[in-house]
Amino acid sequence: MQKSQEKIHDLPTDVITEILLRLPARSLVQVRKVCKLWRSITTTSYFIDMYSKYGFPSRQQYVFVSDFDRRTISMLEPKSWRVILKLKKCTTESLELLGSCKGILCLYNYTLRCVELLNPMTCESITIPKPPMERRYLFYMGFDPSRKKFKVICRKRFCNPERWYVYTVGTDARWRHLVSMPDTSCLNCEGIYSNRALHWLGHKNGKMFLYSFDLKDETTSSIDITLCRDISSPRWPRLFELEGSIWLQSMYARNYGEPFIGMLEMNSVLEDQWTWKYSVRVPMSPPPRWTPLLIHNEEIIFLNDRLNLLYYYDLKQDLHKGFVACYDPESGSPSINRDSKAANHERKSVSCIAFRESLVEISKKKKKQRELGCTKQMIDDAFSRPMSLR
Repeated sequence: MQKSQEKIHDLPTDVITEILLRLPARSLVQVRKVCKLWRSITTTSYFIDMYSKYGFPSRQQYVFVSDFDRRTISMLEPKSWRVILKLKKCTTESLELLGSCKGILCLYNYTLRCVELLNPMTCESITIPKPPMERRYLFYMGFDPSRKKFKVICRKRFCNPERWYVYTVGTDARWRHLVSMPDTSCLNCEGIYSNRALHWLGHKNGKMFLYSFDLKDETTSSIDITLCRDISSPRWPRLFELEGSIWLQSMYARNYGEPFIGMLEMNSVLEDQWTWKYSVRVPMSPPPRWTPLLIHNEEIIFLNDRLNLLYYYDLKQDLHKGFVACYDPESGSPSINRDSKAANHERKSVSCIAFRESLVEISKKKKKQRELGCTKQMIDDAFSRPMSLR
């Protein structure tokens, strides 16, 4: 045993770095406790950046927050639906999951009436100051890659015109009023982060627009999507992010009134062009509340947040199936039952989003570039060799 430990410590630092880059984020958190060298390697800003780009290809996970107690956050694996991580708030605070960005969760604290950002892998968290208004506001989160800063957007609803505020984590002391936002009516509450910008749907003068707020320059642009040939008379349009791309879903009706969801993906280069990807049949239920979460094993996972149910659609068989998110009082977290005939009284309200684990820091702190022999050049060397030699 002692000889094997000596062999590990005799390895060059760049080789150790390459090995560490292949581990899941939640394993790297435990690795930091092994020795000072490994902690020094895995906590440098450069390693974290390289891990985000070239590290372990972490799979998207589900993050559930049960409305039964709103104090338990559980992350489940889509393939086996087992709980692989569970976090509990030690206080009586009530939390709601708002979204995620680059492995950081955005939560609303109902007790303190403020927004909290949390990395569930590293347990780093930060509390955002209260917004400059009391109620009827929505929050969105994004990331400015030029400054490597997270930004939280606050939107005041039901006022004319709507008011928008922004808070830059680690820089701003208070919320800043965005005076250059367009005077338009938003179609729904959704706002998604993709391609370094916040996007939402709005309408003006009888036309539907896709608005984009650049998080670097804090400027807004718009695209008239009613002119797109693949989008005609959409009903209950909703914007969502899937695998890093911007998607639009809309309800349509086939023969005999059978409802289905049309899913279109926006061209990443020509933003005024959309590609029709999927036509998904849905059950006869309140139609506007179907949210695609991810595509896994040729299945699209949907959340019906009116019925508090999860559904999956088999793309190969063109077959719709359902399963239920049930609250387990013993474990204190949601459990997954792929049997759609589960008893109605077992169903509890849950909110869930797609999530990708990471080591990204919420508020970056300056670290020494050289600690215990770990340098930027050593990490570069780990990626300078061809993949066949790794």
